[in-house]
Amino acid sequence: MKIGMFIASLGGGGAERIVLSLSQGLCDLGHEVVLITSDHDTVMIPPQGLSVRHLSRVGIDDPSWKKILAGPAVAWRLWRLLRRERFDVVVAHMERACMLLALTPCAAPRILTIHNFLGASLGAKTPIKRLNAELLYRRIGPATAARVVCVSHAAARDAEARYPGLRRRIAAIPNFVAVDAIEAMSRQPLPEDARALFAPGETILSVGRLIGQKGQWHLVRAFAEVARRRPAARLVILGEGPLLGRLRDYAAALGVAERVALPGFRPNPFAWVRAADVFALPSIYEGMPMILIEALVCGTPIVSADCPSGPREILSPDTPVDRVAQQPEEVSCGWLLPHFDDTWTAPEAAPSLAEAALADVLLGVLDHPGTGARMAAAARVRAAEFDTRTGARRWQDLLAACVAH
Repeated sequence: MKIGMFIASLGGGGAERIVLSLSQGLCDLGHEVVLITSDHDTVMIPPQGLSVRHLSRVGIDDPSWKKILAGPAVAWRLWRLLRRERFDVVVAHMERACMLLALTPCAAPRILTIHNFLGASLGAKTPIKRLNAELLYRRIGPATAARVVCVSHAAARDAEARYPGLRRRIAAIPNFVAVDAIEAMSRQPLPEDARALFAPGETILSVGRLIGQKGQWHLVRAFAEVARRRPAARLVILGEGPLLGRLRDYAAALGVAERVALPGFRPNPFAWVRAADVFALPSIYEGMPMILIEALVCGTPIVSADCPSGPREILSPDTPVDRVAQQPEEVSCGWLLPHFDDTWTAPEAAPSLAEAALADVLLGVLDHPGTGARMAAAARVRAAEFDTRTGARRWQDLLAACVAH
């Protein structure tokens, strides 16, 4: 098959990583994949040999108004590209690309991909973006999409209930990663500037964009309790985003600024994850968090909020997807905790119940390295179930069925 893979930009997020991993996996299966982006510059580097088409000169970090103004030109170039390339099927990822593809005349089947849990993510959007999503999923998608793929079973159930018009088109294909490549990258030595940030047996690490969805301030608040009881403990949060300054100020107000490191985006976070003693995910909501799967590959014990959706399906697949932890729940690869809200606890106040539970579990993992080692071994076994080869074949079957139909 000749497949068009369309995403608005190649920033440093999980959706971008899954697009590159999926593109590589489909190429390995013998298909021709053309990667299409609206924005011109990239943070994530496409695999060697993958064809890339940029539809505008707008940059990833340019303001939203520039991207809106570029929309008609992008749509025109996308239409011309689809006519010229004659794809067998076209797959769009994230709402900006999905809307553009849904509105563009196309002879090939169109697949829309939802990378978040809509029940939580829609409420966090601006009114314009929320209206765009409602139009896409309630009106335009049912009229134009051959299939709609969600990245977790919980997200698929939520989308089916929310948008009945899409119900018969929705499928769930969990995210996946290149296990062997991540394993190899995780064994590379830490950069010189990173080594001083790690304290053996004492380091907690998290990775994610510094935005409200990721809830890193809850981890900082919990870490202040950990630091009070373990003076050598360290917290490292990799990522960039608008909350950087506020997180630094929050750590300072809690008296842990010197023990909380925010070193920004790193192209190979996996060596950092492997070097850590515990990986923490305090997200308020997710879709199917790639970094949690990647932490499994790195063999690092995981402490995750049981947020909608993804963490439970990754860490505790034998439990119902709609179950929500009411107290810390130990599973084979780590812990699931009651999920957080978007409230910032005042520095002078006591931590919330969820933050206190997070602090207790982090301390427990650090205090009992034998438990961490057992969880690390189980994590590597579970990671094999999310390998690119398995995920790419599932996508191949879905795309082939759409083309045949």
